Amino acid sequence: MKKVDFLLLSFILSVALLFRLYRINTPLADFHSWRQVDTAAVARNFVKSGFDLMRPKYDDFSNVQSGIENPQGLRMVEFPLYNAIFASISKYIPGLPIEIWGRLTSVFFSLIIIAIIHYLTLRESGRLAAFFASLIYAVFPFFVFFSRAVLPETTALSFSFLAIFFLYLNPRSLFLCLISLLFFASSMLIKPTVIFFGLPLTYIFYASSPKKFLKNIIFYLYFILSIIPLYLWRNYIKQFPEGVPVSEWLITSVNTGGALQRIFFKPAFFRWIFFERINNLILGGFAASFFVIGSFLKSKKLLLHSILVSSLAFLFVFQGGNVQHEYYQTLILPALAIFSGVGISPDQVASAKIINSLTGKNDLVVTDTTGDTTLLYLSDRRGAPSIFKDPKTLKELGYNFLVTSSSSEIDILKSENYFIIFENEKMTIFKL
Repeated sequence: MKKVDFLLLSFILSVALLFRLYRINTPLADFHSWRQVDTAAVARNFVKSGFDLMRPKYDDFSNVQSGIENPQGLRMVEFPLYNAIFASISKYIPGLPIEIWGRLTSVFFSLIIIAIIHYLTLRESGRLAAFFASLIYAVFPFFVFFSRAVLPETTALSFSFLAIFFLYLNPRSLFLCLISLLFFASSMLIKPTVIFFGLPLTYIFYASSPKKFLKNIIFYLYFILSIIPLYLWRNYIKQFPEGVPVSEWLITSVNTGGALQRIFFKPAFFRWIFFERINNLILGGFAASFFVIGSFLKSKKLLLHSILVSSLAFLFVFQGGNVQHEYYQTLILPALAIFSGVGISPDQVASAKIINSLTGKNDLVVTDTTGDTTLLYLSDRRGAPSIFKDPKTLKELGYNFLVTSSSSEIDILKSENYFIIFENEKMTIFKL
């Protein structure tokens, strides 16, 4: 990252922090308070009765959640790592109510998410897309609210993105793989639904060595070891059925009027999720068009798209939960911000004009648009819409120029001393 990128990110993080600190002392009686107070109660009971992470307790002794009387008030859902973090802060740094520490913990981890979104989008798409993607996450009301709610989703999401970040830095480094593994394993303990972010992690392993991907023992060990803690926890809590809320309905049904109604792949699901929630509530209507452009009409960036596919998979698997509870959509917020940011960026017309002016009409051009020939068409050039061979082979095949916006690809070509004929924040043109 260049100095200007650090300055932009610092500005965005400062704005994000200000938005999230506004009325941070509001009583815990706001939107989804019923779920927030259950989370806060676990932390408060840690402070009152001791940190027994294997038997977290909240304030509900009834059979409402599990259908079984719960005289100890056991809360056997996600592993209470998030609760323990802000309970520890509250105990050793007294002076603020515990729910404020819960909010501040969520705020801290939301800033990490914003920073990683900025970094990944910068590397994979460009500065302008990174700026708008991180800005959207920083200031849009839905993003702000669930970035400061006393809920485990933001912390789990942050840990998942830290796992993606460290693996992205160098998937061939055992040390970075181990750090990434620890974050991913922890994220699944905090919220098992983040398991869907295993897809971008898988893509990073694949992209680092496509031909040896299936023979990479580190790849298999990474996912086996990261899933073991979740498996052990889920198996352990079966001993306490009174503390395990009924959850089978989260996949297919919603609770309306006191009765479960099946919504699985019904028109109501698509209306509520894609129109009422994503279009209206989360993106405010106008930004949804940018999300569509970024997702379907812009050059495909496979790492970013793997995050989008992960989010869609989560929506389609837990249809009931996503329709019933708005806070479920916390896990799709990074994808919405990233592709809205990509969609706001200038389109390919300006880039095409530059390519057209700097290359000859008979030159063959290679672009990194992963099969999308739009840039070739707009620049009135023929060639390849994908870097399907190494640069030396492409040159031998008669290709004259290579156009890329990938920072990693640019670094490789620069290290091999390929001549740059044009470079800006959106793309670099190399002469082969």
